[in-house]
Amino acid sequence: MANLIHLTFVSLLLHSLPSTFYAIERGIMGMRQTCTNEGEEVNVEQIFNIKCFICICKNGFVECNRKSCPNQEGCHKLLEAKEKDGCCRKCQGCVHFGIFRESGSEWTDPDNPCRIFTCKAGVVTESEMQCYAPCKHPTPPGSGQCCPTCPGCRFVSGRNATLVEDSCLKCQCARGHLTCVKRACPVLACPTTFMEWRPGQCCPQCTGQRNIMEKADNSILSSSCTLGQEFHYSGQKFQLDRCTKCSCHNATSVCHRETCPVLDCPPDQVIPGGPKKCCSTCPTDVELPKYCTSNGKIYQDGESWSVDPCKSCICHKGQPRCSVEVCPSMNTPCPPHMKLVKLPGACCAQCIESDGVCTVFGDPHYRTFDGKFYSFQGSCKYQLTADCTGGAFSIRVTNDARDTKTSSWTKTVSIRVRFN
Repeated sequence: MANLIHLTFVSLLLHSLPSTFYAIERGIMGMRQTCTNEGEEVNVEQIFNIKCFICICKNGFVECNRKSCPNQEGCHKLLEAKEKDGCCRKCQGCVHFGIFRESGSEWTDPDNPCRIFTCKAGVVTESEMQCYAPCKHPTPPGSGQCCPTCPGCRFVSGRNATLVEDSCLKCQCARGHLTCVKRACPVLACPTTFMEWRPGQCCPQCTGQRNIMEKADNSILSSSCTLGQEFHYSGQKFQLDRCTKCSCHNATSVCHRETCPVLDCPPDQVIPGGPKKCCSTCPTDVELPKYCTSNGKIYQDGESWSVDPCKSCICHKGQPRCSVEVCPSMNTPCPPHMKLVKLPGACCAQCIESDGVCTVFGDPHYRTFDGKFYSFQGSCKYQLTADCTGGAFSIRVTNDARDTKTSSWTKTVSIRVRFN
């Protein structure tokens, strides 16, 4: 990789420093640029796109590496990098009420915490969160919060869980209280042929990428919108689907998408929505039972139970509502001296401290619990190890000097254990 980088570096400097380089039959040869400020960043003016490189003085020579750009997989409105923005392509952002938002950003209405906005590849999705409280006496939402909470959680605090019957309903446990929210999926800029539904996920995702050309300034095209395979002029309103109404405003598609509520009636009683009706509904004249039956057991309304370490259920208006805990991604390894373990009765694996071993050998040498190595030839009584709290055990050693000042040996080992 270093050779390739140097060749790229040489080719960039070729026209600027003709006296430094010469051509031979099999390629281009060059002299590496020297430097004296070891470890510091070097500004190489001869590279025309220097913003795309980081050059460091290393071992007396300048080494340049291309900057890494963020992954733009799934962006179908990919803009070419401008000189002022650096060297990376960016996914088109959104302009909403005169404020620019980066693609992937999310914000709420300051006057209504239940109204949320998302920006994805030049498309703003506005929707209302639907709250779900599977308990008899929920706690009202606090200031700046949207949804009420239910006391008691059956999964780890801070973790999320999804409803088995509706993967768009997300529940979170925080400080012993459960909050469940259903959100609408954001409107995607890619055509439907590039949308992918992954198992267990609520919303589809765009696959692949699509570049868009910069539009001419002061023209009708500069303020137009592209959504999927459709083209819309600024100010134009259009119906995307039965749940979504959109309009084009200065190259940003602004869409209002309805969020369907969580239904309490059994699946066989659900009334599906029609061509002009977004959400399914439950019949209003049906009296719902006050208990649930699961695996031959009867649970009263509001009663909860665990199916396994990852799945828990609650009886809500005659229907068992079961949620599955979502384990955090473990893409990064555990910190040093820790290991990934799934404890008995736990749903998700977690990093816990590895077993430590303290070793004493030689005249004498020590390898500590954290793997560090020491040599110590003191000739006295020393505490080798002990528990940090409680004083349940300790190990003490007595070293003898062997009639020399340069080495010693462990003469006695005393182990003290206190039993409760």
